[in-house]
Amino acid sequence: MSEDLGLSSCPSCEVLRDELLAVNEFAEIIGSASDIDTLHWVMADTIASILGVDDLVLYLRDGEKLIQKSAFGIKEEDREIFKPIEIPVGAGIVGTAAGTGKSQLINDIATFPGYIPDQYEGASELAVPVIFEKRVIGVFDTESHKKNNYSKRDRQLLERLSRIAAPRIQAAIQRAKLEEAVVFLMEEREQFVKPEIRESGNIPLPGDEVGCFQLNRLLALGEETTLWEATQKDLKRPVILKILHRDKASKQANNFLEKARVASRLHHRNIAEVYGCGEDDGWIWISQEHVPHAQPLAAFLDSAHKLPSLPEDYFSLVFWLLKRATEGLAYAHSQGVTHGDFTVEQLILRPGEEPKIIAFGERATEGDSKSFAEDLRSLVRVIYQTITFRSPDEKNFVPPSLIRPECPPPLDEMCRKFLVESPNSNPTVKGILASLEIPQCESPTKAGGSFFRNWLAKFSGA
Repeated sequence: MSEDLGLSSCPSCEVLRDELLAVNEFAEIIGSASDIDTLHWVMADTIASILGVDDLVLYLRDGEKLIQKSAFGIKEEDREIFKPIEIPVGAGIVGTAAGTGKSQLINDIATFPGYIPDQYEGASELAVPVIFEKRVIGVFDTESHKKNNYSKRDRQLLERLSRIAAPRIQAAIQRAKLEEAVVFLMEEREQFVKPEIRESGNIPLPGDEVGCFQLNRLLALGEETTLWEATQKDLKRPVILKILHRDKASKQANNFLEKARVASRLHHRNIAEVYGCGEDDGWIWISQEHVPHAQPLAAFLDSAHKLPSLPEDYFSLVFWLLKRATEGLAYAHSQGVTHGDFTVEQLILRPGEEPKIIAFGERATEGDSKSFAEDLRSLVRVIYQTITFRSPDEKNFVPPSLIRPECPPPLDEMCRKFLVESPNSNPTVKGILASLEIPQCESPTKAGGSFFRNWLAKFSGA
């Protein structure tokens, strides 16, 4: 292995080889973490293993304080932190690392003025700041009950690991901020359902009971259905409940329920499982897998568009979501099922987790390439909408790059081709996935962000 890396077999070169392998392994492992909380814990566990220490804590900066997010060792219990440690920036060893942006290697904590003991007081400590674009966003900290436990090599290795972790942590922070802002705007908007709709009796209201379900939160109000977070009382489990408007029930009930029966055949990470369907007191419903903190892509786009500015990782995030949607549609097609009406209303997002498609399914006859192609064409329309925040007008088509100059050329070309220039040619799963490879969404006014986007591309799990 040392020859593969161009290293001789001398002891110092062997150490360097081991460090390079460890750094590479760390990059691969954190790239596989699928959600934010898992990412934090995987980082703590893996760094502790690489350094060979029995204590490692990750703190993230929140204003002028640092908050514990994960830990390895005696401070951790089943990956849960019941009382996270909070340290002011500038206080103690961890706070000093954050305040100065410099690593703190303390061989004897008794010599450090202002040492802050936690529940397990140590004798020596190493704290390394996590720095992204010259800003401290967190600190990795390890303590030992032995004095002089950490070496200069330990500090240098942890600094290298911190540099690798920084873009991935920043990507998670930005994603969380975007999700929180959108959820806040969604909850605000939920209060503004028009009174005439509320009073019509055609839609249920929060707190109502539909069969064995208690309606908790309205997720989406469409022309024909409402989408709810609900609780199935008999099984005491959360569900997503889709309910047909009462005034649509007489004409659409059979088709609505048949779709649920078809969709129940599908089992894929990006398709919401169908639990059941039925009728109660005029309400026709479909019960589906619960998605915590769910929000339809339509609501996400509507709310994100109202933000003062888009987070710099916006396009990387939505392209990752759409790659997953493409994979879900491809799986359904392989099972002889088409969606039939794929829109931004039908993709459900959840913070830090895999997106889920709802509202399958239409049975497709063998060789029915037209239905499969129309599903994919609908996906191209959704892609256009995520870029431009508007539905495509195929008669008076405006290329997405004219609306959003940062639109990647492959997506601009795909939208032009399948929505206008060659409406009779059919998009393919392979072609869409190739166009959705995390692109260089370079902003003409912020070229410095390309480093961040490169790292997000590598470690987003896409």
